[in-house]
Formats: sequence, structure tokens, C-alpha cells
Amino acid sequence: VVGHYECGMASLNPDTMIGHIKERGVSEEVLSTLENSGIKLTKWLKGFDNEKEGVIHTVDLIKRHPLLPPNVPVHGMIID
Repeated sequence: VVGHYECGMASLNPDTMIGHIKERGVSEEVLSTLENSGIKLTKWLKGFDNEKEGVIHTVDLIKRHPLLPPNVPVHGMIID
């Protein structure tokens, strides 16, 4: 996982992203199906406050993914 300073994802607004998704043609029905399947878009599409914490969180998320074998190394770094 490679993070970088002044990342645009840090200030990501989930409501704005969902608006763009709708503008691109994704229907309310599809969004409702995702929500009802346990995918909370407003939580998933939120940004982060700190680049370092964002990389740490993403590395942890990947390491804990059930489809990734435990012996696969996952690393993170931040570039400037």
C-alpha cells in the first residue's frame, strides 16, 4: 500500500461520491441492494484524517481479508 502526502482521498466526502455515482448512472436500486447486503457506502467511501493512519488501516484491512492467504506479506509506505 503506497500512500502520499496531500492525498485527495483524505478529504473524500461520501455524500459527494454517492452523488457522482448516481450521476454516472448507478440506480437507487443498486445502491439499496449494496446497503442491504451490508455494504455501508457512507462508511466505505469516507476519507481519512491522517495519511499514516490511512496506510496502516488499509494494510490491516488487506491482511485481514478472508481471501488473502496469511503467508502473503502486505506492506505499506508513504511517499512525499
